[in-house]
Amino acid sequence: MVQNSHCIGCQACVDFCPKKAISFQYDTWGEGKVFVDLSLCNNCRLCEMRCPSLNINLNPSVKNVFAAYSTKHRSTGSSGGVFYELAVNFINDGGVVFGAAFDSNLKLIHKQASTVSQLPVLCKSKYLHSDMCGVYNEIDFCLKKGKKVMFVGTPCQVSAVKNTFLKYENQLLLIDFLCHGTGTQKCFDLCISNEENKRKGKIIDFTFRAKTRKAEHSFKYKILRKGRIKEITGYSFEFPYYFSYLKYCIFNEACYQCKYAREERVGDITLGDFWGIQKHNKELKDIQGVSMLSINTPKGYKAIDAIRRNVILFETPLETASSNNEAFRECVSARCQEKKHELATILETNGAEVLIQQLSCNKIIKELVYARTPIFVKKLWNSIRGKK
Repeated sequence: MVQNSHCIGCQACVDFCPKKAISFQYDTWGEGKVFVDLSLCNNCRLCEMRCPSLNINLNPSVKNVFAAYSTKHRSTGSSGGVFYELAVNFINDGGVVFGAAFDSNLKLIHKQASTVSQLPVLCKSKYLHSDMCGVYNEIDFCLKKGKKVMFVGTPCQVSAVKNTFLKYENQLLLIDFLCHGTGTQKCFDLCISNEENKRKGKIIDFTFRAKTRKAEHSFKYKILRKGRIKEITGYSFEFPYYFSYLKYCIFNEACYQCKYAREERVGDITLGDFWGIQKHNKELKDIQGVSMLSINTPKGYKAIDAIRRNVILFETPLETASSNNEAFRECVSARCQEKKHELATILETNGAEVLIQQLSCNKIIKELVYARTPIFVKKLWNSIRGKK
């Protein structure tokens, strides 16, 4: 049985325990962990077979990856829109797609899309841990009906699906993404509530990596106020949750000992941002959105071949991508974990208001000035300081 501290919250064991001996409970920080009622457990060990912390089945490392973007739907994603192209083709070929989306209460859940019109909510980055409760049963139902299933999620979530449905391997297309870690729904909710109090309205939609400003990390949300909907945009440092997420200090505990931050990947395809691609290909700029595409299995190549007419691909050595994305190499530092522990203690002892203060950027005006400074001025200033 997995140790509670190593549980990543995939909930596969909860859905499939034949004795219903496993429950899922949340701590003060909002992290979900499994708990086993030993009086009900018959020691069948099915939970261990499915657990992505105990049972890791990775594909061999690839030598080359691709910089890629969709020719028509680049804006649908946080990077190059390749996921959308894959998902559209998969649905048009009779399959169903499972991915993470916010529900009407801004709770991040994994849900099914069986039509192209249902896909947009599954696109773009969401830096929270999604609730997987019940999703395995939905996937099981689809597979038993003979449906093909595409599943996209964090590497550990993909691993849980892979372990659970081994006998349906030919019907599954698994896509993991380069992941630094995930924050909790509770932490996000507290920041949303704080923003609603400041703006005096109800936030009804939220988008990370919104591409609304010329910045790598911006956001937008729709707020309902006095019967009218207004769209608010901002930089990451203006929203406490986003600012702290990029500091890597609000992750789930298991993220700080991640076993999937490596070149060997669990999915048939790995997607991510191709940071720094302009250094290797002047035709591309990461700020415009460029996907990093690692094709890890023959099944993955078949899926990419099916959409080649809709995407631009540039092949490049794996090292080119991994040098600019640590999620290919290692999990985040212990120092970030220590900061997370400090923040969790603050929430428990001092409450949400003090936590929000700690999560917030204390130099917003300085950051705004820098963000709005033209790129050529930044480059000139950095050259004067001797920075590249």
